[in-house]
Amino acid sequence: MRPNILIYRVVGALCFVVGASGAFAQSQETGGIGGTGIAQETGGIGGTGISPQETGGIGGTGLTNTGQRIIGYGTIQAFGSIIVNGRDYGLTAHTGLTIDGQAAPLADLQVGQRALVSARVRQPGQQVATEVSVTHAIIGPISAKTTGGFSVLGQRIVPAAGAVFPDAHLLIPGTQVAVSAIGLGNGTWVATRVDVLPVNNGNFQLQGQVDQLWPAQGGAVINGEFILINPANLSQLHQGEPLIVTGQINANSPVATGLVPAPQITGPSGTTVEIEDAFVPAGTTGRLVAPDGVAATAPPNMTRSELPQLSVITGTLNPDGGIVVSRITIPQVPRDDAIRPMLLNHGEAPETTHEPAEKAPDLNGSEVEPPTGIKPEIEPPEINPPEISPPEISPPEISPPEITTPDTND
Repeated sequence: MRPNILIYRVVGALCFVVGASGAFAQSQETGGIGGTGIAQETGGIGGTGISPQETGGIGGTGLTNTGQRIIGYGTIQAFGSIIVNGRDYGLTAHTGLTIDGQAAPLADLQVGQRALVSARVRQPGQQVATEVSVTHAIIGPISAKTTGGFSVLGQRIVPAAGAVFPDAHLLIPGTQVAVSAIGLGNGTWVATRVDVLPVNNGNFQLQGQVDQLWPAQGGAVINGEFILINPANLSQLHQGEPLIVTGQINANSPVATGLVPAPQITGPSGTTVEIEDAFVPAGTTGRLVAPDGVAATAPPNMTRSELPQLSVITGTLNPDGGIVVSRITIPQVPRDDAIRPMLLNHGEAPETTHEPAEKAPDLNGSEVEPPTGIKPEIEPPEINPPEISPPEISPPEISPPEITTPDTND
């Protein structure tokens, strides 16, 4: 883990805007969908059309057009160069990497991190990443141990299958951690990687949505956690807005010093996208939504039954920026081994001094069901600030003393 991850000079929005290019042809052939060569499978899990990853190897070769664009958003599962959602993205000396908004060497990439990858097809079966952005969903001190996990900033964290975790004895209250995770809503996160930071310096980071704005109290409720925000920044926020907030914890109160938009999936029409998230159906229209705001539209046969806790959607961006789903699969389990990301053209990424953490043990009861009934527009809970009434104090009744005048006639 890089020491400068604690600096938190988050520069600019964490999003990729892929440059304009001609949309690739929407093929009607039976061998693929939208000209991508990604096959529509009629089988699947529970009649949903959800299929497991192919057994013939990691990553498909469905992208064949030189220069074709692809965006991958998910967990780093292994290294060839970098494997996200089962697809191997080549890295070169020109591949840019940012971690929490700061430029970083490619050696800082780790299995279990959640990454947004922008890439192009160099030749059939080979995608080359132009930009990679890694964002930690939560950074801060552990406040308590919970059943099957722990909590940070009011967020409950449980391990995903194959998650990369440090030794359990390190995960104690007060330990500063950086958490790569996928939100399930209601303050619960499935962590794919947790790193212990060397010093608890009071810094924090939280990705989430604005639940409530409390101008009178000088802050906002984000993912159920009240955070103090200066009035100038607070006036720019909107209820339901996804963002990343960074700052300092002072006297157990988080105080924001930076606000940036959450990662966005954007690009020209026809761009292929592969996204791992906690998708759930929203009604019967085929719309899928995730608690972090990512939404897509799938054929009704794919969303007829309840989706797995986490799934990967494959599709394309349409002209209005929406995602049209062509396939749903189950994520592969990350594997943390000694292989480091290798650069194409026989170059090697610089060595890193980071020691890989151990995989989290299987914990009974750590399986968390995703929230039900999520609509495209998620209504945040009504949270009212506490009403403090001054106590009613009645003045005491004081009677003057009775003074007896001495009898002077004696």
